[in-house]
Amino acid sequence: MMLTNTGKTNSGGYLLVVFNGAVRNRAESSPPFYSGAGLARSYPGPVLSISDPGTHYNEVNLAWYAGLTGFETLQKELAAFIHRLSKNHGIKPFLLGSSGGGFASLCLAWLIGEDATALAMNPQTDFFRYFPSPVARYLQVCYGLPRTPEAQQDLEERGVITNVQGLDFTKPRVLVLQNMFDAHHLAHHFRFLSASGDLQHGTTGHDHGIDWMVAPWGFGHQRVWPEHVQLVINAVHDGLTNSEVLRLLQQQFYPEGTAIEPMTRLVSEEAVETKFPMLVKSDGSTLNIGTHDFDKEDVITEEIHGWGIIRPLLAGGSLGPDLYRALYFILHWAKWSQGNVQLPPPPSHLIQQRVEILHWLLPLMEETGGLMPHASSIKALLEFELSQLPKT
Repeated sequence: MMLTNTGKTNSGGYLLVVFNGAVRNRAESSPPFYSGAGLARSYPGPVLSISDPGTHYNEVNLAWYAGLTGFETLQKELAAFIHRLSKNHGIKPFLLGSSGGGFASLCLAWLIGEDATALAMNPQTDFFRYFPSPVARYLQVCYGLPRTPEAQQDLEERGVITNVQGLDFTKPRVLVLQNMFDAHHLAHHFRFLSASGDLQHGTTGHDHGIDWMVAPWGFGHQRVWPEHVQLVINAVHDGLTNSEVLRLLQQQFYPEGTAIEPMTRLVSEEAVETKFPMLVKSDGSTLNIGTHDFDKEDVITEEIHGWGIIRPLLAGGSLGPDLYRALYFILHWAKWSQGNVQLPPPPSHLIQQRVEILHWLLPLMEETGGLMPHASSIKALLEFELSQLPKT
C-alpha cells in the first residue's frame, strides 16, 4: 500500500482509495503496482493506492483483488482495513478503479456498506465472464484451479466474491461509467444494469442501487477520459449527489440548447439500427462500430463507403448517442481506409457524400466537450476527402 497526501486529511472528507486494473508493460515494470499518483497531485485529501498481491506473480496481469490460496479473505480484510482507517480519521472511503480495479471498487463498496462511495469505470462485474486467457492464468497461478463453473462455485464457497451482479448496492453510494463502444463489457458486465432500460437511446439510469452512465470514451476497452474522472472526484468531494454528477457529465456530451439541423437527405426509413452498438446493413447483417473488419467488404458499396449506413443516425434533431455512433463509425472507417493502400479509388459521388456529412458535422465539433477531442481528426479527414474530388 502507498498512502500519500496525509497532511490534507480533513474531518468529514474522503479517503480516496485507488485500485489497479491490468498491469501493462510487464517486462518493463515490477511489483508493487500503484495507480493514482496523478490524482494524488490534485486531490485535496489523502490517497491510498493498493497493489493487488495476485499481480505480484509474473504470469498474472489481472487478479481482481480476489486473493489467492491461503489468503481467500483478501477482499474482506481490505474492506475492514479501509473502513477502520477512514473511521479513525473521521473521513469516509471513496473507492475508485477501472476494469479489474472497477470490480474491486464495487466489491469492497458492497462489503463496507453505507459509509462507502465508489466510482467504477468499465468494470468487470463477474470476472469469470472476462476473456478466458487472463482468467485462466489467474486461477491457475493463484488458486491452482481451472476456469470452470465448478471453480467459481469453489471460490464462492471459500468466501471469495467473483460476481457482483446479484448484490444489492442500496447502502453504499455507487456510480458506474461505461464506454458505449466497449462491446465485451456492455454484453457481459454492464447489461444487468440496463436490462429494463433503453440502452440504444438512454445514457443514464439507476438499477440495483447503482447510478450509471454510458458515454463515448473511445473504441473498445478505452478508459474514461482523465478530465472526466477528475470532474467526478471533485464533484463528490464538493458534496454533489450522484444525480448532479451525472448532469455534469451529460453536459459534456449532450449540452442543453445545442441546435442541430437534421441531415435527412438520402435517409431510408427502413435503415434503422436494432442492436447497440450495432448498425444494420442493407442485407440484414450487423456492423459493430469500432470493431468491424472493413476488409471483409468484398466491393465498394454506397452504404459503407458513402457512409449511407450512418445517415439514419444523423436524422435526429438533437445531440444524442446516435450522433456519437456515427462519429465513431467515421473515425474507424478513416483509420482503416487511409491505411489500406490496396483500396481502389471510390466513385466521386461517394466522396461527395462523405464530404457532405463532414461539412455537416464539423461546426458541432468545437462546441461540445465530448466532440472536441476529435475535431482535428474530422477537419483533416475533410481536407483529405476534398483533395480526392475531381478538379472542376
